[in-house]
Amino acid sequence: MKFATHYSTLLVAASLTLANIATAASPLPEARPSSVGLSPDRLERISARIQGDVDSKAIAGASAMIIRNGKIAYSENFGHADREAKDPITDDTIYRIYSMSKPITSVALMSLYEEGLFFLDDPVSKYIPELGNLQVVSDPTDRG
Repeated sequence: MKFATHYSTLLVAASLTLANIATAASPLPEARPSSVGLSPDRLERISARIQGDVDSKAIAGASAMIIRNGKIAYSENFGHADREAKDPITDDTIYRIYSMSKPITSVALMSLYEEGLFFLDDPVSKYIPELGNLQVVSDPTDRG
C-alpha cells in the first residue's frame, strides 16, 4: 500500500509539473476551485499531504498547481528551494528534474485510457507486434 501511495504521489507531481510548465509558457487566468468544479476541501488534502512531506523532511519543498478548463484553480508553494539557506519555494523557482520520462509517460497513457483508447489488460503486442512472441527462459544458457 505504501508503494501505491508514493506512486500516486509521483504521478500527481508529474501532472503538477506539467501544469507549471504550461503556465510558464503563457499566463492563465485564475479561478475559484468551486467555479471549475473542484472541491476546496479536497484540494486542502493536497496541501496537507505536501506540507506533511516537507515537515517530515521527506522533501525540501514543492510547487503544486491544478489547471482546469484553462484556469488556475489551485496553486501553492511549500518548503524551501534550499533547506540550508532557507530559500523559500516561489512561483519562479527552477527545479532539477531527473528521470521524469516514466511518470510523464504514465500520465499521458492514463489520459488515453480515460478517453477509452486502450484498456489496461490489453496485451502490449496489440500496439507493439514485435513483443508478441516473447518467451521466458529459466536457464539463460538454454537457447533450445
